[in-house]
Amino acid sequence: MNNNAKKEAEVVQSAISQGFKKLSNQTLIYGIGVVVTQLAAFVLIPVFTRIFSPAEYGVIDAITVFSSLVFLFLMMGLDSATLRYYFDSEDNKERLKIINTAFWFLFLISTIICGLLSFFSPSISLLIFKTEAYSSIFRIVFLGIPFALLLEFSKGILRLKFASWRYNFASFTNFFIRVGLAIYLVAILRQGIIGNFYSILAGALIAFFLAIFFIKNDLKFKFSIFYLKKMICFGLPLVLTGLVLWAVVSSNRFFFIRISALEELGLYSVGSRISNLLLFFISVFQLGWSPFVMSIYKNNYFSRLMAKTLIYFMILMSFFALVISVFSYEIIKIISSPPYIDSYKIIGILSIGIVFYAATSVVGSGISLSKKTYFFPISALCAGILNLILNIVLIPRLGMFGAAIGVSVSYFVLVTLYYIFAQRYWPIDYELGKVFKIILICCVLIGFSYFINTGNLIFDILFKFIIVFLFPILIFLFRIFSQSELDLFKFYSTKLKNLIVEKLQL
Repeated sequence: MNNNAKKEAEVVQSAISQGFKKLSNQTLIYGIGVVVTQLAAFVLIPVFTRIFSPAEYGVIDAITVFSSLVFLFLMMGLDSATLRYYFDSEDNKERLKIINTAFWFLFLISTIICGLLSFFSPSISLLIFKTEAYSSIFRIVFLGIPFALLLEFSKGILRLKFASWRYNFASFTNFFIRVGLAIYLVAILRQGIIGNFYSILAGALIAFFLAIFFIKNDLKFKFSIFYLKKMICFGLPLVLTGLVLWAVVSSNRFFFIRISALEELGLYSVGSRISNLLLFFISVFQLGWSPFVMSIYKNNYFSRLMAKTLIYFMILMSFFALVISVFSYEIIKIISSPPYIDSYKIIGILSIGIVFYAATSVVGSGISLSKKTYFFPISALCAGILNLILNIVLIPRLGMFGAAIGVSVSYFVLVTLYYIFAQRYWPIDYELGKVFKIILICCVLIGFSYFINTGNLIFDILFKFIIVFLFPILIFLFRIFSQSELDLFKFYSTKLKNLIVEKLQL
């Protein structure tokens, strides 16, 4: 092995290790809170799919997706804006003014708008479902949104204060009340769809008051028009990006309602929730990635480090996508009831789309570093328009398969646009050939797994494990890792082995 190549590889590996080690504690701690926040919907799948029909599950999903749109709009990017301006000032009085300006504005605007939406609940129910039967559920949703909104903002303040255990305690409180009450109301009291949304309201309400207790010393009746204008100007482009990405991921629900069937929406929703397990890994990665990039972008090995990080992250995400997709039939069979079994068929398509989306976390860094953040909403808008067209064309013909294809293609276009714009202002020598090989290997193996049907469960699972273990073998055979990386891997493996042997001897 060339000494210079070995030295370069060691520098890159050391930089990656040290950078992530420095941030890993906070990232993992807050990552737990993020995962718990997103986990409730997945945990409740075994309960809901045994109680609700696919059509009823489709209704729950459509209302949940609509409420997430209202939530995103009302937040107005003020959570990110608060984080941005909070650290600009060293003066505690100014910091309190920034926090309280955003908090009280969110309280006021969410209360007013949700109050109005609650008044129009029958009309909203009629618009979405062509019936006013769900108006009472919409009222509960609109009652809970201000509490959910201020809960998330309050947790953001806890992050600013590095109060990690309080952040996670609020997250866990919300999770356990939400899940426990949902099971009690839906499975035991048989209150139906409305019981689910009562549990969401109760979880947000109790966790909100807990979070308020944690930040009570930071809440004052302070308000600054000056800071509000700055934060809104900062947050609005993020809202536009978020709205378009919401459209890419969630707007297909309303196409199902209009031109397909609620039953198929229910199947798609379950498949989507399973594939969305991959988003947990992306969320945890993103918590540490942004500060990591900002801490090392001036180093001369930055470009090399970025390229290697993309490859490693794609290998990790592709492997997780492969596991979830290959065993999708078994997962669905275990956690749901027979009417939902066909939902496994779209998990592979959606998982590949999420792998493309994962790449935006790394590739989009060039846009942020060059301060050309207006390319985020431009890229998202292009992907959103394409998704709209694909939904119109594909869903009437292919149903849930068309929706899944639309999402995956839109994510591919999104990461492609991010790459083009980022390379224009902050070029990075990514090893795209290797990245495409990784994703191609994943796609081919997922495709093969869908042809496994021997009629014997044990043989099917055995063959699927073989497919999963083929992934790392093919990664080595296709020379995704350079020789210097393989030598370093061998070196660290030997070092770890010797360390374990020494510990055992003691």
